[in-house]
Amino acid sequence: MKEVHLKVEISKHSGFCFGVKRAVDMALEEAQKSNSNVYTLGPIIHNSFVVDDLKSKGVFVVKNVADAKGGVLVIRSHGVGRDIYSQAEQMGIRLVDATCPFVKKIHALVDEYSKNGYSVIIVGKKDHPEVMGINGWVNGGSVVVYDTAEVDVALQSIHDQKVCVVAQTTIDANRFDEITAIIKQKVSDVKVFNTICLATSQRQTAAVELAGRVDAMVVIGDKTSSNTKRLYELCKKRCNNTYAVQSAADVIDIFRDTNTIGIVAGASTPDWVVKEVIGKMTEEQIIAETVAEDATMADFEKSMVKLRNGQYVKGVVISVSDDNVYVNLGYKADGIIPKSEFKLQDGQKLHDVISVGDEVEVEVVQVNDGDGNVTLSRKPVLERAAWAEVINVKEADEIVTVKVTEVVKGGVLAVFGAFRVFIPASHLAINFVKKPETHVGKEIKVKFIDVDVSAKKIVASRKVVLLEERQKKEDKFWEAHKVGDIIKGKVKNITQFGAFVDLGMMMV
Repeated sequence: MKEVHLKVEISKHSGFCFGVKRAVDMALEEAQKSNSNVYTLGPIIHNSFVVDDLKSKGVFVVKNVADAKGGVLVIRSHGVGRDIYSQAEQMGIRLVDATCPFVKKIHALVDEYSKNGYSVIIVGKKDHPEVMGINGWVNGGSVVVYDTAEVDVALQSIHDQKVCVVAQTTIDANRFDEITAIIKQKVSDVKVFNTICLATSQRQTAAVELAGRVDAMVVIGDKTSSNTKRLYELCKKRCNNTYAVQSAADVIDIFRDTNTIGIVAGASTPDWVVKEVIGKMTEEQIIAETVAEDATMADFEKSMVKLRNGQYVKGVVISVSDDNVYVNLGYKADGIIPKSEFKLQDGQKLHDVISVGDEVEVEVVQVNDGDGNVTLSRKPVLERAAWAEVINVKEADEIVTVKVTEVVKGGVLAVFGAFRVFIPASHLAINFVKKPETHVGKEIKVKFIDVDVSAKKIVASRKVVLLEERQKKEDKFWEAHKVGDIIKGKVKNITQFGAFVDLGMMMV
């Protein structure tokens, strides 16, 4: 058979998003440890293969809360309205809340703003379960808009002019921007929150970029998945030969006249489905024998998050306990930030300073602590950011306020944030300071004159600031006067060569 040299490229952001993976993992974990039946209120994600796999492992789908009596009910990643929690509590049904943390944040936003008199507009599809769940947290109900043509009608139903706008996490950014731009023009008091999931925008951007430079594009995902449908629509605009497949069974010999194939998977598509599709393409010799299956699988594995000790990564907080903060990193295991990493005031708890859904940047301390956990630290990241601020202050020649704490040899020490700053005695004032201890406890304005990150040293000067202030006063004085003007002043000192006169703004 004639060998066809094809290049297959997988989009950088493919497969399960962290919210979906978290929900599936929570359902499986509950099925393994629970003695009761485990149910999900509706399909936990929009993928029939995953739902069937969960069913084989003891996780069943129900349509109503009452159908889960006697068992454990898992709230899917899309989230639900407030009433579902009340129903479950009244019926004595234990809930496992697998709502995506990003969606949880939207619930909190619409709850808060609707309580404060804002009408809520949700940009999304009204029949999408996530949107219905968001609406369930709005006090008084919301208006759902999916198209720019719907904005005027939506605003007519809102009697006041205070509007809070949020987005379904899986819609595309352009649609959201177009709709909110119109709302801003027509509403005087509007609070816009772009709640589109970062993973969604990254996935769509990467897919469109890839579709623009390949001969054919394959979008893998369930036909009921909203984000997969949107990926197909976006890719189709850039690449006419775009095909939607749910599984390996849908792969047919349609790529023989192509040289490059791009692949992207929706947020509800598990890794194994993607691998099966690639494997099927190889079997059908759509991918040439020279593009080995192992190499293709390796490309896919490369797209998954890998961690190493000392690496700086970003993640999303998925849980906060009394002693730890748990972070999803897109890795096979979640990361743990110990309580000791936080500076808590008396009486403060971890959930007072960090919340589920917050994005954090951390350093990987240990990929495997012996129990399969990833140990994380905030301190190096915070220190790096703090030093960056110090460097910016120095480079911008900014004036900052520091507090003098003690007298040391050659000058005084002051504090700026978490840093100690040395101010030489010769830089405390314009003239020599006989008693530097008089400055202890005072806040003074300084400029940084030397910053050495490697030595963790900051040297500052108050003298530079005072000289600049004096120069500004002198410049202002001379701008306001000319030769021949008569000015009143007070003689401060007389010497052999002349007299010093205080003119108020300056000494001559």
